Amino acid sequence: MSQLALRPERTAFISLNSSVFVGRQQEMAALETALDDALSGQGRLVMLAGEPGIGKTRTAQELAAYAKEHGAQVLWGWCYEEGSFSLPYLPFVEALRDYVLSRETDDIRQELGTGACDVARIVPEVRDKLQVELRQPGDPEEDRYRLLQAVSEFLRNAASAQPLLLVLEDLHDADRGTLDLLTHLARNLAGFRLMVLGTYRDVEVDRTHPLSGALANLSRISSFSRVLIRGLAVDEVQRMVEAAAGQEVQSGLTVAVERQTEGNPLFVQEVLRYLTEEGLLVRQEGSRAGLGDASVEGVAGRIPEGLRDVIGKGLSRLSQECNRLLAVASVIGREFPLALLQSVAQVSD
Repeated sequence: MSQLALRPERTAFISLNSSVFVGRQQEMAALETALDDALSGQGRLVMLAGEPGIGKTRTAQELAAYAKEHGAQVLWGWCYEEGSFSLPYLPFVEALRDYVLSRETDDIRQELGTGACDVARIVPEVRDKLQVELRQPGDPEEDRYRLLQAVSEFLRNAASAQPLLLVLEDLHDADRGTLDLLTHLARNLAGFRLMVLGTYRDVEVDRTHPLSGALANLSRISSFSRVLIRGLAVDEVQRMVEAAAGQEVQSGLTVAVERQTEGNPLFVQEVLRYLTEEGLLVRQEGSRAGLGDASVEGVAGRIPEGLRDVIGKGLSRLSQECNRLLAVASVIGREFPLALLQSVAQVSD
């Protein structure tokens, strides 16, 4: 097998495959166990948490494949960041819309039962398919409870026909209605052949975030668990780079890439893409290649735009003073005593 090297004097292009999935054995074991419980009638809610680009969606896709292999239907819904297109309960709306469109009319009518007119309030496809009339608005709190109950019962009946995996992405951007519906559903999972998998960016959820309060309530429910995803280890980065490039690589290269990216799969891909597009990552036949005259730290220090966007979004949420301290810390280095930062930045505490 040919080797990969960083050689600035050569320009051969290497095609990278972004679909590789490495590591995550412990995380996948926990998720598959939860799904197995759901398949046996013990409904589960699992939150998959981690920083941007760490592989939450990719891990969810792996679980979705496992679910399909074991006879479950998979439904997906997404939350959208503030300022973009959004509607109340949107991730549930997206998931239920796909389900309604995939089923026969008589089956949907039976599974919705008396809650059809309530679910039709948020899922127009129910109204169109069953020709139901919306319930006249009444007391807002009573109407809200009817909706939560109707959606939960609909999912319960649907899971009786076929086990369900419901994936709700980016819950850090969820509206209040979505979080209320999720909490209500979690409290009524007993007997469901349903697993709900939620993903969120833990770095964006502080004590004042609406999701933080929802997680506190969910933690009291026995069917709830949380799986944290962190950066890949060096050996996992090695496998990822080799699988993506289809070649062996020298360990020094992957150690440097891991140090530069802290094992974040998105960052690893972006750094490799940058090195490839710049003609620095090349094919080399014969003996194991070294880093040549360049270093990953030197060339990857010019962070690609894809990484800048992800990092910049997080930094924009911080205060001006916090950004100043981070800028000072970045100059000091990766590790340092707090007292040194206080001294350089001229802060007392």
